[in-house]
Amino acid sequence: MRVGLLGGSFNPAHPGHRHVADLARRRLRLDQVWLLVSPGNPLKPTEGMAPFAQRMASARRLADGRHVLATGIEAELGTHFTIDTLRLLLRRFSRVRFVWLIVIPLIAVLSQVYVPRFVWFLSYLELPLLITVHFALHRRSPVAAVFYGMSIGLVQDSLSHQPIGMFGIVKTLVGYFAASVSMRFDVENPVVTFILSFFFYFFHQFFYWVLARALLGEAVNFDAQQTLVFGLLNAAVALPLFRILDKLKVAA
Repeated sequence: MRVGLLGGSFNPAHPGHRHVADLARRRLRLDQVWLLVSPGNPLKPTEGMAPFAQRMASARRLADGRHVLATGIEAELGTHFTIDTLRLLLRRFSRVRFVWLIVIPLIAVLSQVYVPRFVWFLSYLELPLLITVHFALHRRSPVAAVFYGMSIGLVQDSLSHQPIGMFGIVKTLVGYFAASVSMRFDVENPVVTFILSFFFYFFHQFFYWVLARALLGEAVNFDAQQTLVFGLLNAAVALPLFRILDKLKVAA
């Protein structure tokens, strides 16, 4: 049984949550999606936060009780952090394969936006792109990869200083083409993985440059040599990163 976990405060639950749950269930072929209503996120202010019972009630009204379920199991488990919740769920439901929705892409986007501010030499890493390529290559579904790439790109747009839609457009195309290519090549081969990661990094950067000039009228330069070097570095990072993601997928 495959269950997607969609955690949040649900303050309150709204149709957007249900849309994400239904879309994830169809695209990822999940049996169920659980809406994990947080009893209290320690990283969020309590001001304006509705009582837990009220938020649970709104999530239950949104759920259908069959494919989408609302649960306050985090309150029962006494957990506040994702890693603790997942560890206890895996113990309690040993035969269920859990898929935590959004978390890994969100971590990648946040790392892309904030890590270079503190560790400048890591600015060459395009983790949201690598996460998109990994999903597309292993999911082998152009439609699912399009939605995945678009979602990551739009989140990246919203957290960066770039105009909304730029990363969304580029990562949508990367998702589609990577999923299409995956049906023609052995993507489990490390050499193929390296080459494809390098290619899609170059494609991503080049097409972003084209959009910036065509849509925004920005007079930006495209440094092909630097892009080639950074492409090789990202492809090198992709090899161990994809292995880690595969292990997390199996463990879940």
